[in-house]
Amino acid sequence: QELKRSIQQDTNSKIELHIILGGSLGIVQPCADYKDMERVFRHNMLIPARFVDACISSIPTLKTINNTLSIFLYSSSVVHNYASTSYYRASKSALESFFQSTLLHFGGQIDFYMLRLGIINVEHKYFGQLYKNDKVKFNHIMQKLVPSRQILLPTHVAEVAYSLGTNKYMTSGTIIDISGGHSWIPATP
Repeated sequence: QELKRSIQQDTNSKIELHIILGGSLGIVQPCADYKDMERVFRHNMLIPARFVDACISSIPTLKTINNTLSIFLYSSSVVHNYASTSYYRASKSALESFFQSTLLHFGGQIDFYMLRLGIINVEHKYFGQLYKNDKVKFNHIMQKLVPSRQILLPTHVAEVAYSLGTNKYMTSGTIIDISGGHSWIPATP
């Protein structure tokens, strides 16, 4: 409700919402606890979907107060390269399907984008910690799984999102892969 109120307050505004949630939450397979599986799905798919639905329910009001709405969702290269657990991969695949279905129903009423991310150097996440603490292992992973040999920083992702938002007539409704090739390299056990 608070999100809807915020979206509906200003007039003649361009509103951008970036919904970035992700991770396997340390849940490994096989998982004995159904609640853990549910937690991964809720974190990666259901929470972003609820935010999008809250925004979409504001569309009639947005049009009357002359606002435009852009929503950015973030997926993962695991959708294609089969890395991580099945729960995480399935939840990100569901998020991409949700994006496509929502676009079919509400395209033209909102600007909708999805970025498919690869390895990102976020300090408190796995690869950020690995980069900091074990450069040999990190470099091995990069050599094996990322053809570009480039690791994204959060600022790189922000630059791409900004560029997409400024070129909306060409990019709204697309899934843009910025994984450096990580999404098309099959993970090996």
